[in-house]
Amino acid sequence: MTPTFFMSKNKNLFIRKGIHLISGYLIIWISRYEGIAIHILGSMAVFILIIDLTRFRIRKLNAFIVSIFEPLLKPAEQQDHLTGASTLWIGLYFIYIIFPSEIFLPTARIMVISDTMAAVFGRIVPIYKFRNNKSIGGTLTFLFCTLIILQYANIPLIPGLLMAIILCTIEFFWKGSMENIVIGLTSSILLYVYISKL
Repeated sequence: MTPTFFMSKNKNLFIRKGIHLISGYLIIWISRYEGIAIHILGSMAVFILIIDLTRFRIRKLNAFIVSIFEPLLKPAEQQDHLTGASTLWIGLYFIYIIFPSEIFLPTARIMVISDTMAAVFGRIVPIYKFRNNKSIGGTLTFLFCTLIILQYANIPLIPGLLMAIILCTIEFFWKGSMENIVIGLTSSILLYVYISKL
């Protein structure tokens, strides 16, 4: 398979994950401005949630949105499931208002970087693809990225590895766009428990 053919075949995945990465880092950047971040992030989370909930009720609106973004949406997201973008913004907003920055930042990076890298490298190195569309290559990438992020957050190797394995297991088995919220909350709780024990 030539690089050009590979890029063409996976163009929509790269665009979707590019949006995931950019929007996630936009949230991280906004979170630095404590005075206004809660209002901006809250407004954006509510706005994107309203769009999703409205299109579920108004089928013509949903058909219009799908006609524009169909290549970037998963089949379930085209019907009555929240999009990955919605759950990313909503999840990060709630984690931002509940947990301190030393928990929010590594969790946000895991939700943004580990997820993106797992999807991309899972497609580039599809070592033994499972029925749930996951692969060993993508799963190991998620584990490695998460471990690096936790090390960067000054979490020692052993507890960091245990956290990474737990999050990697959730990422592998969980189905649907709510994965963003579940991984984010699990990461935050694990970090909170560990830090509170210090």
